[in-house]
Amino acid sequence: MTTVPAQFLVLHDFLTAEEREAFLTYVQRDAEFSPASVTSPGVLDGRPDPTFRRASVANPDTDVQVFALLEDKLRAVLPHARRETGVPHFSLGHIERQVTTYRHGDFFRSHTDHGDAWNKAASRRLSFVYYFHDNPKVFTGGELRVYDQLHSAEGGVSHAETFQLVEPVDNSIVFFPSTTLHEVCPVLVDGDPEQKGAARCSVTGWFHDREHVRPSPPMDSKTRTALTQRYTPSFTLNGFEKMRTPPSVQRKLREVYRARINTTFPERVDEVHLPTGTPDLIDIDDVKGEIHHAMHVLHEHWSGVELVPTAAYGLRVYRAGQTLAPHTDILETHVISSIVHIAHDTTEPWPLRIVDLHGKEHDVFLEEGEMLLYESARCPHARPLPLQGSAYCSLFLHYKPVDWTVTYWSLIDQARSDGATDVLPRELWPDDA
Repeated sequence: MTTVPAQFLVLHDFLTAEEREAFLTYVQRDAEFSPASVTSPGVLDGRPDPTFRRASVANPDTDVQVFALLEDKLRAVLPHARRETGVPHFSLGHIERQVTTYRHGDFFRSHTDHGDAWNKAASRRLSFVYYFHDNPKVFTGGELRVYDQLHSAEGGVSHAETFQLVEPVDNSIVFFPSTTLHEVCPVLVDGDPEQKGAARCSVTGWFHDREHVRPSPPMDSKTRTALTQRYTPSFTLNGFEKMRTPPSVQRKLREVYRARINTTFPERVDEVHLPTGTPDLIDIDDVKGEIHHAMHVLHEHWSGVELVPTAAYGLRVYRAGQTLAPHTDILETHVISSIVHIAHDTTEPWPLRIVDLHGKEHDVFLEEGEMLLYESARCPHARPLPLQGSAYCSLFLHYKPVDWTVTYWSLIDQARSDGATDVLPRELWPDDA
């Protein structure tokens, strides 16, 4: 293992005397402080934990003029700070920030700013801490420990026990990668802890990557279905409609089915949605784009919105005894969809059970040459009865509205706003809710 010193950049005299004084005035007169929180692994939102972090924070978003003193300089210095700290180029999104004060006994144990892959901190790329305090300074401690890294011969990276020490010098700023392990040493004050110069003050912040895609939150299928059924925007009267497949499309798909039914391969195992066995697939990569394009206008006409094609899946061939568990489809991409039924060899009709926009269940039976248009991210659907027969073949087409920005996170925010405890399990609520 090779020890690589921590990468960070310190700049002194970062603001003018007048700008620095504005931050001191904000802390002393205008800021509304609350106990600092931490976000533990596996949770969505932070909560105070005085055994891990003790400090007070205020959100300068309530006083935009104060933060504007710092923001222009932060944006100007970003390319230099990124290069000096070894952070790869990223497209700058928002600059998150908070004003923090550490008084006697306050500290922050070792942590990184990056967070879990799916929480709000995952798009942080570069961290900064701007220091300021009253003079004369009467506190000691409060240094920032920035930990070195251990690099293995195989390319692995881990945190070392050694560190670099950054003093909280008045009117200085430090930049470091958000993935860096760091901590704030305890602040100590000899005498009155409220006396002038006894607080280590800072603006702590993070540059976010605008192009970071936040992964979907960890939810089981039941929770995801309940959430999307209640909060996904809808576009049609009932959420589904059965109709005839355009004859040219049906002929094309039927020809492909007949020619390739003996060359199927197993679908990916999915015990959650396909609990009774894995269907077969027929490869249609050479024709699915043509079908997707041909059916585009039909889906737009039915939904009343301009659409973008996202996926053409199948041909899927269900086999004897197989079922499909209740679910809604992928919120980001499978919004307006269709099941194009091509062929079957069954001894009994096999229903698709779907819940309409008003909460009513329907059993839909498709004949060869029929299709079902449906709002697949909104309407729960399933095939709860085991297939009686040897084969049931369909193609699945998916589209989303142009400029579609709905995500599971936005639906979670709506559910929280509504207090929908029947939809969201405990782990998806803030820890202090």
